[in-house]
Amino acid sequence: MEEVHIYTDGGSRGNPGPAASAFMAILIDECRERVLRKMARRIGNATNNQAEYRAMIMGLEWATQRLINLQHAWREQIISVLRKLGLPS
Repeated sequence: MEEVHIYTDGGSRGNPGPAASAFMAILIDECRERVLRKMARRIGNATNNQAEYRAMIMGLEWATQRLINLQHAWREQIISVLRKLGLPS
């Protein structure tokens, strides 16, 4: 069975300060792992949390544009985003 895992990270130099966000999508099957996409962006001045949120959004946008069914996402990040948006987690 094939799965796509998306790993994200973001950070800033200072808080806020110059920031960047990145994600990597990996296709995993029974025999191997293959990188499908890697992307990193400078996002200007932001907090470290904003950079983390932007990284997750970048990865999810990439996946939904390709109609990829995401079975695994970092639960901690999803909960953080929901709380930041004021939604129940």
